[in-house]
Amino acid sequence: MIYCWEAPGESFEAVIRQYQQQHYPQARLVEESALDSLDIHNSDIILFGTLTNSPMLQRLSRQLPVSPSPEGNWIGDQVYGGRDLVLISAWLHPTNPDRVLEAYIARDMDDLIHIDWVPRGGTNYHLTRGLITLRSGNYIRRMKIWRM
Repeated sequence: MIYCWEAPGESFEAVIRQYQQQHYPQARLVEESALDSLDIHNSDIILFGTLTNSPMLQRLSRQLPVSPSPEGNWIGDQVYGGRDLVLISAWLHPTNPDRVLEAYIARDMDDLIHIDWVPRGGTNYHLTRGLITLRSGNYIRRMKIWRM
């Protein structure tokens, strides 16, 4: 398993390190920029970041059934408003369908602090505000289109 976040030198590294040690102490901890030089094919990836600074999350957001708007809303089956929303999403691994990519996506990295306190499990996504789940569920694929 690999934990990563978007930018070198971010103070967020301490948050990621604490999360990793509490949940998966054997997991590797790297900055997102180092993923290109690693063999990630056989590793689950847990990625924390923003759509502004994370190339992997930018690519991922174009595939997800929920998408961000320039105003900070998330648009899925309806519009979820607010700049402080966090999307927790399990999605397809970029190179191996047998592995998992788990993404924690926010507009501001500070909104990801203590995100592990959000009760979750058994669903593909959680849309949260202030550590409270607003919507959770599974993505559904109909006629080759993924939906919330």
